[in-house]
Amino acid sequence: MITVSTARAIELANQVLVNNPFVAWYNEGATATLGGTAIIAGGERANAVTGSTYDKWRPNVTGTTAALSFDFGTARTIKFASIAAHNAYTFGATVALQSSPNNSVWTTVSSALAVKGAMAFRVTGSARYWRFNFTGLTASNALSVGVAFMGQELVIPTRLYQGFAPVITPTEVQLQSNVSVGGELLGSSVITQGSRYRLTYHLCTQRLFVVPIGWIFKQRSALARDFSSHGVRKNTRRICIIAGVMVT
Repeated sequence: MITVSTARAIELANQVLVNNPFVAWYNEGATATLGGTAIIAGGERANAVTGSTYDKWRPNVTGTTAALSFDFGTARTIKFASIAAHNAYTFGATVALQSSPNNSVWTTVSSALAVKGAMAFRVTGSARYWRFNFTGLTASNALSVGVAFMGQELVIPTRLYQGFAPVITPTEVQLQSNVSVGGELLGSSVITQGSRYRLTYHLCTQRLFVVPIGWIFKQRSALARDFSSHGVRKNTRRICIIAGVMVT
């Protein structure tokens, strides 16, 4: 489920990008100092930013709320935040994305009633501290979250039409088989599962792909930072694009 804040909806509408596809590609939350509600043994906060779903953040819920906070050191603009592999919906909890300048006074940027499956928030705002705040809990609720994401979103300035097939089922699954003493297969358990996707940007003609030059340079900087910092070879990058001019 994706919830779009009012401020972000206005931004997208002004840029005529409301129904355009977008990509969230790098979890900046993994670089932040994590805090919030005390944890139970084995439920470290860092588990939520490893990218895997089997190790989870497990707070010690002693009241009606629990929080996982991110301290970025300096003000950080966040456009996309998400949680996955969670069980908040089983407790009827509400999930709020909040920001703060001082880790004391918190402002709700967006919120939604917890549902089964991934929950995402498309927002806009800048603050040093961000957090996921869970309310409507009961003491001793065994809340857990496998993935917590904070970062940016790359909005593609044209829509995807015929020929695009989104990933809707896991393409990579790791299994662990259980075998009896006698060598009989007892069954298999899913350890991890997910999907891997690749995006390629090609040179396009003016009549197919026309965007403002400001967008090109803004997204070029974001992509260059990610491609150069996170294990992707720079010389594999092909970025498209305006009026027949290629930006590399």
